[in-house]
Amino acid sequence: MTENKITEKLSTLNNMKTFTITEKYDITNAKKLLLSDILDEEYKGSLHKYLKKGKNGKVEVEYTQNEIGRLNIKIKG
Repeated sequence: MTENKITEKLSTLNNMKTFTITEKYDITNAKKLLLSDILDEEYKGSLHKYLKKGKNGKVEVEYTQNEIGRLNIKIKG
């Protein structure tokens, strides 16, 4: 791939807009995970924050593409 094609592709990727998806999760299974020994404390903290932002088994997640084409993900709100 030539340098011009790479630059053109990166330019296209950087123009991608942010989008939001409503993700669904099983509240009962998420709470079971929090009470189990499967996850370490860091992951339990992340899951707890995820559940705190959610409502009725759903949470809005915002996706934004960074400068190298990877998605940055954060819970909206």
